[in-house]
Formats: sequence, C-alpha cells, structure tokens
Amino acid sequence: MKKILTTKRPFTFPALLLILTLIGLTSCAADDPYYDYSPIVGGWYLVDSPGVIYNEFEFYSDGSGLYYADDGYGSEYIEWVTYGNQLTVYLASETWDFDWAIRGGYLYLYPYAGGPTMVYAPM
Repeated sequence: MKKILTTKRPFTFPALLLILTLIGLTSCAADDPYYDYSPIVGGWYLVDSPGVIYNEFEFYSDGSGLYYADDGYGSEYIEWVTYGNQLTVYLASETWDFDWAIRGGYLYLYPYAGGPTMVYAPM
C-alpha cells in the first residue's frame, strides 16, 4: 500500500506553539486597573454641606490621591476603592465609607457613619 503524504502534519507544531504564545501574552482582567474607568477620578472641592469644614479630594487613576481640609493640617495621602456605588477612603489613621453618586456633574457623598450629605464640584 502506498503512503499518501499530506502537508497538514508539519504545521501542527508551529500552530500549537503560536496558540500557547498568544495565551501567555494575553493580559488578565484582574491586572488592569479599574480605577481608570471610575467617574470620580479627578479633583473635587466641597460646595455644599452645612457644618462641614471646607475640603477637597483628588482621586488619581491608580487608587491613590490626596485629601485636603481647611483645618490647619494641610493635605493627606489617601488610597481609595469603589465597589458599585460604595466608596472607601483610607487615610493614615482612619477609614471613611460612603455611598456616592454623580448627578448634574456634582459628586454626592453620603457618609455611612451619618452626618450631612457632602456635595462636591469638579476642579
């Protein structure tokens, strides 16, 4: 019986190698910073909140930022994370939790611990 030669066999190894290389080079979604897509990224200054000292937030796209309050202490480094409409801000000595919303271009922060709603305008 005569053997029939095919050209399919020589391409098997290179095709397999290409597939494995592409899989290895594909990034995982968990590695991508989700902060880049958050609408709170940027600077915000307090415009309305009775009884609250004037303050500002600067949320950077890497999950870090600055908090400034007009209380004599100046700016403080923060880290932040959002889960849906929940915002957690980590300061050196405490953690603040809020529900948040953006309406009409303003950022509304609703503190979990009670207190007035804080309204911020973009810088």
